[in-house]
Amino acid sequence: MERQGYNGVSLAEKAGLSRTAVHAILKGRIASPRVDTLERIADALGVTIYELMADMTDEELIAEINALIAAIPEKDRPRIRDMIAGFVRMLPTAAI
Repeated sequence: MERQGYNGVSLAEKAGLSRTAVHAILKGRIASPRVDTLERIADALGVTIYELMADMTDEELIAEINALIAAIPEKDRPRIRDMIAGFVRMLPTAAI
């Protein structure tokens, strides 16, 4: 982020988010930000969500995905899990 000339304040402004929210995400106080929030941050930085989360460990990424799935109504979870599994199968081997 700093390499691109952003700090928390300028990133918040470019992403259209509150400074408080961006600061809390950057400091890890918001463990599972909403997908639309991550999309706005990724767009502001000119990267994909995947690139944005590339610094996460596998365990952190799995925890993040599980937290997002937990927010989905239970009846829709199997369909979402199938979609994620299909997406993972399409990824190049180097990305997995």
